[in-house]
Amino acid sequence: YNNKVDIVKTQILTAYNNQIKVVTSRSEKERFITRSAKYLMKYPKIRLNGKSIIEFNKTEKTIRVEPRINIGEITTFLYKYNLSIGVVPELKCLTAGGLICGCGAESTSWKYGVFFERVRCYDIVFGNGEHKTITKDDPFFRYLSYSYGTLGLVTSITFDCIEIKPYV
Repeated sequence: YNNKVDIVKTQILTAYNNQIKVVTSRSEKERFITRSAKYLMKYPKIRLNGKSIIEFNKTEKTIRVEPRINIGEITTFLYKYNLSIGVVPELKCLTAGGLICGCGAESTSWKYGVFFERVRCYDIVFGNGEHKTITKDDPFFRYLSYSYGTLGLVTSITFDCIEIKPYV
């Protein structure tokens, strides 16, 4: 994980120092948008390849994931331990990072709120290359949701999990 973050930091810092606009390296198929994303093809791509579970703590009931892992993979993993992230969207192909920084509007719960309210902390690389862990005490924590990557690139998300019954 740390090597991946270092690669992202280097790419962002290079773009920042050279005043170059950049976009993430997601293909058009990976973007959930209704219009063509061809305009993005003219910009250098930041490789953000994280699609893994970084850490799982059953005692604390937390899971730390990379942003491009999809919800189906997270829930399949957690169900083995009778745990869930509490707010699970219907579309299992949506990514954790996309639901946080994009618009995870269809992912709400009457009991647990909206998707990003289950997050304990984020790791983010800002536009100047600074890598920081953001907790609920940090003002950026509230602003990151629905920011569409304008504040920086999320490199990990730590969710608080809830216990579930085996038949859920």
